[in-house]
Amino acid sequence: MQRFLRSKFLTLSLSIVLFYNSLLGQNVELFNPLAIPLAISGSFGEIRTDHFHSGVDFRTAGKTGYRIYASEKGFVSRIKVSPVGFGKTIYIEHPNGLTTVYAHLNGFSDKIAKYVEREQYALKSFEVEFFPKRDEITVEKGEVIALSGNSGSSGGPHLHYEVRHTASQAPIAPLKFFPSWKSADTSAPTIKAVYLYQIDSVGYLMDSLNRTNLKFIRNKNNYKVSDTILTQGRIGIGVEAFDFINENSNRCGFHQITQTVNNHLSYTLNLDSFSFAETKYVNSVIDYRTKILANDEVVKLWSDNNNKFSGLKTENSKGFIDIEANKTYRISIKLDDHYKNTSTIELIIKGEPLPNNNKLTTINGKGILLDYKKEHIINTDNYDIIIPKDALYHNIIFNHSISSNEKYQNIYQINSSKVPIHKRFTLRIKQPTLNSKLLDKYFIAYLNGKGPEFCDTKLIDGTLETSCSKFGNYVVAMDTTPPKIKPLNIADKIRIENESQIRFHVEDSTGISGYIGYIDNNWALFEWDPKTNTLLHNLNGNKTAKQKWHSLKLEVIDKLNNKSEFKCEFFW
Repeated sequence: MQRFLRSKFLTLSLSIVLFYNSLLGQNVELFNPLAIPLAISGSFGEIRTDHFHSGVDFRTAGKTGYRIYASEKGFVSRIKVSPVGFGKTIYIEHPNGLTTVYAHLNGFSDKIAKYVEREQYALKSFEVEFFPKRDEITVEKGEVIALSGNSGSSGGPHLHYEVRHTASQAPIAPLKFFPSWKSADTSAPTIKAVYLYQIDSVGYLMDSLNRTNLKFIRNKNNYKVSDTILTQGRIGIGVEAFDFINENSNRCGFHQITQTVNNHLSYTLNLDSFSFAETKYVNSVIDYRTKILANDEVVKLWSDNNNKFSGLKTENSKGFIDIEANKTYRISIKLDDHYKNTSTIELIIKGEPLPNNNKLTTINGKGILLDYKKEHIINTDNYDIIIPKDALYHNIIFNHSISSNEKYQNIYQINSSKVPIHKRFTLRIKQPTLNSKLLDKYFIAYLNGKGPEFCDTKLIDGTLETSCSKFGNYVVAMDTTPPKIKPLNIADKIRIENESQIRFHVEDSTGISGYIGYIDNNWALFEWDPKTNTLLHNLNGNKTAKQKWHSLKLEVIDKLNNKSEFKCEFFW
């Protein structure tokens, strides 16, 4: 079965590559979605937290409200409105086999906005997702479809833009479909740092390798480590690099990186296309420990055994280099951007003899050795851990324990936050002495360095259970405090005829799970923005009569079902 799925995955990846190449052969040219000078803050395939970036981020000068244009004729195939993720998003399917995506929008064109609002009121929900039929919302190439914004989990005003293969919904590098963008990029990737890692057995199993920062000299796009490196045993190389599209762009990612050893290709990472199902493999592509500790994105030029990213190719060596005594190794690393601007770095390594007293390092007392190919169930008197097979990127040494501090009586230390995991694992914490009157107020929380982070928790026979996406420290917490609702421009018996919105600031320690607002006992559309903790209603004369008194009721519920309510009467 596993071989079958792997075969299907490779077939899908091959079909995407062939489709992509056929499109390039047709010289497909898409219409610019923004009519402002090209300024990119994030490139396709760029390394992000837990994923490769699936599109291109266009800067909008720190503002919202720029017109967004359809890149090709077609029909709106999907619309999604969410307080997180892509926020307000439009998907347009085109006859050429492509789908374009426009995300973090501020609003939609009139015909799309009316459709969205109708669905929101029908479902009585701000958050909606629906799939119009082919003839419901058609668009022409260059037609205005939306306004740029900052909705969802956006870190600032911009347009997130994607091109996808319609049949698979796999994102593909979009800039090649825009000749003017291609000609704008004349600079090669910049190499920021190169590291040599000593691959000792225990360090690798604990994702804690010793590394050396190699000093190099630069001549334009050619880099060279000036001194011959003397070392022994198994090593790996790591590279940190970035690219500029043009003078208006921020630092972006590269397109491809290759490593040759004595003229033999040993490693390739290509970022032309990938599926969303495999994007989390980025945590195995990079030195994850360094990402967590310093937020540096160092690409490891080797492959872990359970890294199945389709854009990663290695020989049997997996990209590792086994250094033999008195042998010389000439290593060349090449980085390309999406327009084939190239940088290279060269280094020479000479093998030293291994010390006579060299001994294999054992793992006695360091933890449990876990095989990534197997499921692991770890039972203790106080908690259970269930790690599914293929959740780890390679075999690891696993540690777990209970500790305490002044704030928490029990801290459940589940391995290390500096070790990545690909699949979610189950954590069960046994709590036989819970307050029977407050059973629905307990939850498991991840300690993220800033405080407890809510985890969706079930209570089963005195045991709290949650599904965890990362290793680290967990605690049991309780929340009986309802959300805080702070009105920003409204109060009881107030006149707000000059206002266009009703705004609230809403806060809760565990997060908001739901809300509902009524004006004159009729459901009212409120938009929730968790970035700013803002809940707002756009006043509309078609929904709320002008020059009259109205009643308002707002209920907000947190993730532990604690509820707050605000009521008032206002004149508008």
